[in-house]
Amino acid sequence: MRHLSPKSKAVLAVRIPDRLREAMREVLHHIKEVENESDNGLEYDDGIQAEGLIGGRCGKDERPFQFTYYPTEHKNRDRWYLTLSRDELEAIADGTIPRITMHCCTSPECRMKFREPDEHCFYCDYEDDGGPATG
Repeated sequence: MRHLSPKSKAVLAVRIPDRLREAMREVLHHIKEVENESDNGLEYDDGIQAEGLIGGRCGKDERPFQFTYYPTEHKNRDRWYLTLSRDELEAIADGTIPRITMHCCTSPECRMKFREPDEHCFYCDYEDDGGPATG
């Protein structure tokens, strides 16, 4: 049985990689093309996809766009969970925002990053009854 055992995260201003910026340009282009259509697919958690990025618009929160970004350098324990407003999405796409504040796992083998402070890492923040979860 696993239980939540949150570890502290490092709050860092993380540089936005060129690959993520290009993916955001694709996302923004797609949104502009379909947002006025009645069944545009944007409301699904995988309705918007670009190179290394998947997500959608979830609700009407301050940051309704939710994405998972998969950097190419590492396959495991290397995902960014992004929540963004439309303005933030546009600023990333056009290069106005060079860095974004992220809550980052501090374990040397984990590169998971979260936009929201209350997010939990599948690998670091849960433990089995016998010890830390492995991934």
